[in-house]
Amino acid sequence: MLMIAVGWLWVAFMMAITEKNVVSGVMTFAFYGLVPCAVLLYLLNKQAGRRRLYQAQMRERENAKQQAGEPEPAPEDSAAKDGAAQDGTTSGAPGRPPTPRV
Repeated sequence: MLMIAVGWLWVAFMMAITEKNVVSGVMTFAFYGLVPCAVLLYLLNKQAGRRRLYQAQMRERENAKQQAGEPEPAPEDSAAKDGAAQDGTTSGAPGRPPTPRV
C-alpha cells in the first residue's frame, strides 16, 4: 500500500510542477497528493491497529485460560470439519447421494 501512496504522490508532484504559479503548484500538490494520501494511510493504519489490538486481546485471554488451568478444547476431526465422510466421499445436499471426491 505504501508503494501506491508513493506513486500517487509522484503523480501529484508532476501535476504540481506543471502549474504556472508556485502557489497553485503547492495547492495542487497539497490537495491532490498529501491530503488524500494522509486520509488513506490513516484509515488503513486504523484498521490494522484494531486487528493488532484484537489479536493481543485474544493472546491475553488464551494465556489467562492456560494459567487458570482450564482444559483446551478438543481438536475437531478434519474430515468432519470439511464435510468429508470416512469413505472418501463428500456429503451432498439432503436427499442427494454423496459424490465421490476427486
